[in-house]
Amino acid sequence: MKYLIFLIILLFSQVVYGQQQNRDLIVTTTGDSLFCKIIDVTNSEIQFSFDRSGSVITIRRNETVSFAYNYLPAERSRGSASASRATSDKNESVEPFIVAFLVGVNTYGKISVGDVESGGAFVLGGDVAYFFKPFLGAGLKFFTSMCDINFSDFFMGNDKLMFIGPALYSRFGNGNLTYGVNVGVGGLIWNLSEVSINGNKSDDESATTIGSIVSAGLNYKITHNLGLGVNVQTLLGSIKTNNYERTPAPVGFVLEVNYRF
Repeated sequence: MKYLIFLIILLFSQVVYGQQQNRDLIVTTTGDSLFCKIIDVTNSEIQFSFDRSGSVITIRRNETVSFAYNYLPAERSRGSASASRATSDKNESVEPFIVAFLVGVNTYGKISVGDVESGGAFVLGGDVAYFFKPFLGAGLKFFTSMCDINFSDFFMGNDKLMFIGPALYSRFGNGNLTYGVNVGVGGLIWNLSEVSINGNKSDDESATTIGSIVSAGLNYKITHNLGLGVNVQTLLGSIKTNNYERTPAPVGFVLEVNYRF
């Protein structure tokens, strides 16, 4: 009889120990604490079960406050703050790098001889950034716009405006949809080539000064690493050559394809 009681106690302790070793915690936005086994975690959802042989249950990330692995009973006194810290530490290390390619159009702006009548300028750009916080990062921004200008044959030329410099990046939101603002300050380079005044060829002109760029938009994550966004941006500054002055476009619209890793 003693041996039977000993075996029962031993088996019970092994079951309890196994449950403790495999028990994770999910805290929901409604205040529920789900002691379970977390199977998989993505940016949009968490999959879990209440026992090894049980069915898999899915809950959306925006319905949870935090989650923690191996949440033992001895850790209950720490409360949900411990789970939140564990989740925060996990999220901070996810996808810190982002590389983005941008293409779009800008309203043109002005040259000292008059307003451009030929419409918007074609835009290309790119970003490389590192997020040292989930919501804040730093990197390098590149932007260039190109346009053939025509003042009713009085003044013609090929215009190219370029910006390159460091920038601060921010991103906020849950799940697949995020929004952000970034600001850069750097070199503003203008080149005016193939200049023709009243049909007479003139020398090319170029100049460099300090300018800034501000961009804001939305991004939708198509896959775990690939995203698609739309941004509104403005380029600030004024640049002069020997004979002309150029004011950048006030508003631009760009589509963004980005990869995070």
